[in-house]
Amino acid sequence: MREFWLMFASDEYYLPLDHVTDAGTRYAPTSVRPGWAGRPRDCWLDWSAPGVPAVEHGWKIHVSSGLLSAQSTLDAVAEICFDEQVRFKHIAAEKFFLALHHKHGPRPQSGKFCAVYPTDVESARRVLDRLVERRRGAEAPHILTDRRYRDSASVHYRYGAFSPRDRLLADGSREPILVDAAGREIADVRRPFFTLPDGVVDPFIEAEPSPHTGSVLLGGRYRVTAAIRHSNAGGSYRAVDEKTGRTVFIKEARAHNGYTWDRVDAQTRLRREHRTLVDLHAVDPGLAPEPLEYFRAWEHEFLVTEHVPGTPLWTWAGRYNRMIRPAATRAERTAYLARAAGVLAALRAVLDRLHAQGRRFGDLSPGNVLIGPDDAVRLVDFEATSSLTGPELKMGTEGFSPPQALVDAGVDSDDYGFAALALVLLFPLQKLMQVDGAGRAELLRRDLGLDDLDEPAQDVLWAAALRYYGTAGAMTRPDPSRSRDVGPGVPQLVARAREHRGLPTAADLDEHPTRCLRELVEDLGAGLLAMARPERTDWLFPPSPRAYGTNMVCVAYGTAGVIHALHHAGIAIPEEVSARFRREALAERDRLAPGLHVGTAGVAWVLAETGALDEALELIDHAGRHELTRGVITLEGGAAGVGTAQLALHRYTGDEKRLQSAAELGELIRDLDDPTAVLGKSLQGLLRGRAGVALFLHHLTDETGDESFRRAGLTLLHAELDGAIEMPTGDLSFVEHAELRRQLPFLSVGSAGVTPVLARYVRATGDERCAEALPRIAADCALSCAVDPGLYQGLAGAVYAWADYADLAGLAHAGEAADLVPRLAGGLVKHVVRHPDGLRVLGSATTRYSADLHSGSAGVLLALSRVVHGPTGQFFTLDQREGGETT
Repeated sequence: MREFWLMFASDEYYLPLDHVTDAGTRYAPTSVRPGWAGRPRDCWLDWSAPGVPAVEHGWKIHVSSGLLSAQSTLDAVAEICFDEQVRFKHIAAEKFFLALHHKHGPRPQSGKFCAVYPTDVESARRVLDRLVERRRGAEAPHILTDRRYRDSASVHYRYGAFSPRDRLLADGSREPILVDAAGREIADVRRPFFTLPDGVVDPFIEAEPSPHTGSVLLGGRYRVTAAIRHSNAGGSYRAVDEKTGRTVFIKEARAHNGYTWDRVDAQTRLRREHRTLVDLHAVDPGLAPEPLEYFRAWEHEFLVTEHVPGTPLWTWAGRYNRMIRPAATRAERTAYLARAAGVLAALRAVLDRLHAQGRRFGDLSPGNVLIGPDDAVRLVDFEATSSLTGPELKMGTEGFSPPQALVDAGVDSDDYGFAALALVLLFPLQKLMQVDGAGRAELLRRDLGLDDLDEPAQDVLWAAALRYYGTAGAMTRPDPSRSRDVGPGVPQLVARAREHRGLPTAADLDEHPTRCLRELVEDLGAGLLAMARPERTDWLFPPSPRAYGTNMVCVAYGTAGVIHALHHAGIAIPEEVSARFRREALAERDRLAPGLHVGTAGVAWVLAETGALDEALELIDHAGRHELTRGVITLEGGAAGVGTAQLALHRYTGDEKRLQSAAELGELIRDLDDPTAVLGKSLQGLLRGRAGVALFLHHLTDETGDESFRRAGLTLLHAELDGAIEMPTGDLSFVEHAELRRQLPFLSVGSAGVTPVLARYVRATGDERCAEALPRIAADCALSCAVDPGLYQGLAGAVYAWADYADLAGLAHAGEAADLVPRLAGGLVKHVVRHPDGLRVLGSATTRYSADLHSGSAGVLLALSRVVHGPTGQFFTLDQREGGETT
């Protein structure tokens, strides 16, 4: 949900919500008492005065409001707080209000408008009583995290921290904390329902209500069997009608909440949707879900319809699409194309029926198209449906709604959405096609191998998919002026980046793959440096959303990862960039976790490889002393990662203290009664799984000669393989959840991360189980296309894993297997965007540019460098080359 907050201030980068250029109507008390002043804090305005006490934690009061009554609500709250001498804050502007109450906003913040901080229980009671009287009869949204006071609709309270206070976690994030009744620091949990810390008693009620047990009965007859989705707008549920025994679908709309940017709330939209379904069912039953009932319970409204079974188109395409796997047989590929063309034809027929009734769907996106038995197609969620002769409601999903230029040209959202869904059935490149379409279709056609087939179905799909993108689609450019405080980068770096050679064509990649990839490394590196902003105080390179929840310095999300990628690509790093990195690494040291990917150990490694040994030693010592190092054993944020960094520093310095520190961490892991149990149910893979810990133990054995470490690592790897699932193709994969069965072919979690570790153990031990599993797991991550281009959870990670596998398993000169590596690497080209300031990559969720190693340009650069330059330890490995040289 963090991405939601970071996508409104800029069309180019992820920036905090308060960086938005035009926040709309600004809120402030109409009358301010002498001495009181408001201080901006994020998207809030925080009010206090000299002598007003500041309390760390206690009974926090929240006052909710409808959008239209926001100013009057604020004036009432401010007057009482001025009188009672208590601090308070409120949302600072209308756009911030809409974001907190948006249908896709974070539920723990839902409904909050004003927050009041009384000094004690009696102060809280006085303020609560006055607010209830002042706000009597006001309609306002329920705040999910809180309990309402007395009979008020808008006055709420909860026990929590008043001032920002947190503690560091091993993954680099920070957890809000407060002090409980016993004086212990505990997590300040913000769940979307009211909770109390242990030992804290609610002083505002006589007795705690009995907790609800059993299933929920709605409308007196609908027994909820599953929650399908929760949002600020309300939940959606599967239920059984106890009067008929029929399975039904129920959609909920909360009052005064779930807004869209047009200021329409959830209940207005749900009533509109109900009218649409009633009208459609009367003239064409089965075209839309059958409406069964509309009722109100408490303050919420509910729409009951038939339950439409099926798989969302997005999931269906991901499950059955064999076009993105180079090893798929011709029969598998042609069979999928025929099915996909049938689905598209069925979707066209449904749309034609809807249009015949004078309606447009309005939000034709993968989640709203269900594929049922025999590939039958149904549309669901008619919230954005409107008359063909009237204005559109403009509620479409990003990437599936026409850009403004096409809207101005009269392109209808259903026609555009149909083309976008045809592309999804082949491979989803909607955002990239919109931003920079020229030549991208040919690159996609190459990676799908369509020219090797001669099937009528592919022509149908291709023509539909390219209707609005075209084989030479016009390139559109974001407007950098909309990004506040994001000025031009270092002028000479920008000038160099603008001289890029562009993207290679599909023919170039086939005929001259090595040259094309080498040139792409140079130009992508230049574009990455052109994004540097040394003058900014928050970040040096544009980060992905996760950096805002961890730090801007680390390997995965921060500057260290970018510099690491540039270094291994052989690109000179300007002194002003490296100096800023060294300064920040030391300045932020005490706020960083110790881990390899998220903290000081990884930063130390990058400092060492770029020549800053003194700073590197200072930071690795910090990592070694940190309590989290021994509390977690993962490669990402615990002992395994810190130990690997200690080994790297040993190689750079020859200091035996580093080797001893690494060995002590290895002994800690090796001597655990059950290290697999310590890792618990963590996802299989490199960063938090058993494979990452095994990788450290493998390197430790190479350095110390103590085979007991590698034996312990082999046990961990076997436990990792216990979680592998055989796919219908015979490949071995890993899944996020046994029921969801979302495949994980990634470097951070899943097969791309397990493959390089297995390859090292097979080479070192010859273990039969690992040797048998290795090619089957490697096959799972042989992808020509992935939705995300990133290194940790995208296509770049699969490319990196295959390059490692080809070298370690002796495939580097083995014909077709070796040829697959540059072929897969060439697939990354279709994710590179030609920006006015150089080549770059749309990072996390492919919605904004980011430079980081995790999901942005640096990760793609590192994977390409691995293919172009061979193994040089790009992803923090320490392998021995012949003659003792390390990589």
